[in-house]
Amino acid sequence: MPSVLHPRLAGGVEARGYQLEAAASALAGSTMVVMPTGFGKSAVEWMVIAHHLHRQGNVLLLAPTVALLAQHQRMLTTHLVVDERTW
Repeated sequence: MPSVLHPRLAGGVEARGYQLEAAASALAGSTMVVMPTGFGKSAVEWMVIAHHLHRQGNVLLLAPTVALLAQHQRMLTTHLVVDERTW
């Protein structure tokens, strides 16, 4: 499985082909990623967010509950190279 290395990804991300395709699609335009549980939607999220933050862009993450937003923040803090001002 290839590793995706990026200055904003802490340690890189191991990604399958379909995850790379989903990330490329998301970077090309408006995209909804639909995959079964355990298929790596979070890795796609990390790659896309890393790309936008590296280019000084902004990312808006929406979730139906505060708990889910907190979970995403914890995961992003672990997998992305960001400073406190990012949040």
